[in-house]
Parts: sequence; C-alpha cells; structure tokens
Amino acid sequence: RRDRADLLNKDSSVIDAGCGNGRNLIFLHKQFGMSGIGVDISAAAIAQAKKASKELPISYQVASAGHTLPTPDESQALALDMMTSHFLSKEERTKLRDELYRTLVPGGYLFMKTFLKDKDLHTKRLLEERPGPELGSYIHPVMGVAEYVYSEEELVNFLSEKFIVHKIYRS
Repeated sequence: RRDRADLLNKDSSVIDAGCGNGRNLIFLHKQFGMSGIGVDISAAAIAQAKKASKELPISYQVASAGHTLPTPDESQALALDMMTSHFLSKEERTKLRDELYRTLVPGGYLFMKTFLKDKDLHTKRLLEERPGPELGSYIHPVMGVAEYVYSEEELVNFLSEKFIVHKIYRS
C-alpha cells in the first residue's frame, strides 16, 4: 500500500534517533496524528523540542542514539535516522541499526537520511585530506568531529543485515 495508513495514523508511534528540535516528530503528529519518542545527545535541542511540542503526545530523552533506545520491542511503526548515525562510531552505528530494528513493529519502516560518498568530490577530498579515526571517516573542517560516509553499496549491505532496502533516493 502506498499511503501506509496502517502505519501512519493516530494509533502509531515513531522513534526519532537524533531528533534535534523535534521538527520531524511534530510534523508526523500534525500530519498523521502519530505519537513519538525523540532521543538526542543535545540537552539544548531537547529543551527546544519539549517547548515546541509541550501539548503533543511526544516524549524526549537526552541520550546518545548509539545506545539502547527508550522504547519497548516492536512498539514503533516508523523509525527515523535523519543525519544522525554518520556521527557515530562503527559500534554505535551497528547498535543504532539493531535498536531501530528491535523497536519496529513487523512491517514497520526505517527512514534514513545520510551522506553517500559515491561521485562526491568534496567528500573524496575530505576523506583524503582530513582522515578520521576509522576507514571511511573524516574530521569535519568546521565542527572538528568525525563523520562517517557510506558508499551506496556499503549502506545497502549494512542495512540489509536487518532490513529490506526498498529505495535509495539521491538529492
């Protein structure tokens, strides 16, 4: 089904790992009536999220997305990783993938947004000139933190250990 009303409705919940100010959770509530749980490492971002959605059925927790998520098994219709996992170490990325899988109801969906290094000359230069602590990572020139970048094949292989990859969109 293309509309997925079975997942996107007032009786469903979404987990957003790396939720920032809560904008995706707020949108999903306003658009579909969904409840949600947001996790972010930034206490300031969580404070903004709580303020912006104080009347909504959304809860937030200050925590790393690379640790155990505060959700029961098979409790979430949708899981979001929106530009979060690329900041995590290999072990943390694996933990996050496995936790998102654990929390999803059977037939639930993971929606992930991340960088891909294929045909990206800027990323190629960063990987060469500013290598990070693990192969495939670089040190961000402004933030000074490590960022991991998948190739499309690496991402599909990684996610396919737990998920069925339906589509990859490039922008």
